[in-house]
Order: sequence, then structure tokens, then C-alpha cells
Amino acid sequence: MTTSTLVVLIALVIVVVVAVGLIVKTEHSKRLRSRFGPEYHRAVEETGSTTEAESRLQKLERRVEGFKIRPLSAYRLCELPGSLAEDSGPLC
Repeated sequence: MTTSTLVVLIALVIVVVVAVGLIVKTEHSKRLRSRFGPEYHRAVEETGSTTEAESRLQKLERRVEGFKIRPLSAYRLCELPGSLAEDSGPLC
């Protein structure tokens, strides 16, 4: 293998690695934007950096995954104050 072939091959590998990295980052950003909606844009405005905002949202996402969230029973739902209970419809 000649030196020029080796240089071209290394350059090609670098281009492919960079392209894959950009695609992965773009898809990650799309997923966070989709999941957090307006909160994503608010985080970007507050931090002034897309990277920092995405890092913050990713930490939040990991933290929330640890919560044990379960639906309220009809009885508990009717105990909620004011408009929250009214929104539950005919259950209460």
C-alpha cells in the first residue's frame, strides 16, 4: 500500500467518523427537542448554549427516570383541590 493510498484511507475514515458523530448528535438533539418541547428552548435561552442546555435536560431526564410515577386512583383524584378534581369529569 502506497503512502498516498494510506493517507486517503485515513482521511476517509476521519470523514466517516465525523459524519456519524454529527448524525448522532443531531438525532439526540431532535429527540430532546421533541420530548421537552418549550422547555428545551427555554433551557437553551437560559444557558446560552445548546450543548449545555442538552446536558441539563439529559440530567433531568435521568433523574426523572428514577421516580416511581403511578396513576392516581379515582378516589385520590377526587380528593384533589379545585380545578384538578373538576377536570376529572364524572368520576367525582
